[in-house]
Amino acid sequence: MEEPLNALFEDIKGQPDSLSHVIAHQLGGGAASVARAAAEIRHARHLVFSGMGASLFAAMPAAALLNARGRSCVAVEAAELLYFHDAHDRGTLAVLVSRSGETVEVIKLLPKLHKRGVRVIGVTNVPDSTLARKADIAIHVSSAPDKMVALRTYTGTVAALLIIASAASGAALPDLQRLPHAMKEAIDGEFAAAATQWPGHPRIYLLGRGASLGSVHEGALLFHESARMAAVPMAAAQFRHGAVEVVSAEVCAYVFASQPETRDLDLSLASDLLQIGAQVRLIQEKEFAGAWATALEVIPIQIAAARLSESLGISPGEFRFVPQVTTEERGFERPA
Repeated sequence: MEEPLNALFEDIKGQPDSLSHVIAHQLGGGAASVARAAAEIRHARHLVFSGMGASLFAAMPAAALLNARGRSCVAVEAAELLYFHDAHDRGTLAVLVSRSGETVEVIKLLPKLHKRGVRVIGVTNVPDSTLARKADIAIHVSSAPDKMVALRTYTGTVAALLIIASAASGAALPDLQRLPHAMKEAIDGEFAAAATQWPGHPRIYLLGRGASLGSVHEGALLFHESARMAAVPMAAAQFRHGAVEVVSAEVCAYVFASQPETRDLDLSLASDLLQIGAQVRLIQEKEFAGAWATALEVIPIQIAAARLSESLGISPGEFRFVPQVTTEERGFERPA
């Protein structure tokens, strides 16, 4: 049965073509900027990735790849970096990520970082934005824009940052020409699959480790934004330390098992949760394992959140209280 192509489903299905454009740009017209950014990462004394919402979560796989390759770094919410982190100074490199390039916390952070001598790589999908203009090095993601929530720009930003992280760390790139085709196969397969049967009062948990923590947090955000449904993102190991007591027939657990280092543990968690009564969806990307799996393993969550919103009679992805770009730290601007 063909899914109705509302704006959210159109953005989901448009991801493979958008991703192809992102890859072509980063390896072609944007290659010089990628090389400059990679060199800055290699030579920085301290490295921090920062952003808000989907932009922060898109940076987590790149940070995980770099850490695994011996280049220590952290991913910190821009609001926390703005108000509570004063340790960064000359010798620190900040990779600031914002889909619009106008996110309020990121824009406020720029002069604070520059005053301290911190160099900034700005990663954005809007080449004439404030972030692109004021960063020391600007990376244009070159994704097709999203009509609503971050879908095409999310997976595009994940890929762009992983290309930079790979160049900086010497990690081999996977077959990037295959990646958009694998994404299309994942999308087509997910649309063809039966929709999730939700309990009357679902309690959604998303559990993963390593680079998949980006997918865990992005997935929870999608349930909040698209279906207005509460969802809890959590590290898989942390869930065993007490939080498992929440399990009941109403708990729907998405377990990500794409990271080779902990795959057996994550598969065990999925099995254990089934045995004690939770509903479990196992997400295991095998062709593109590790950090690159994150460009694909979010697809089932995107489609589940969109389908759930429709089953609840919600127009998926339409915001009630905020515009697409958050430019104020107080109040809630209702969308135009």
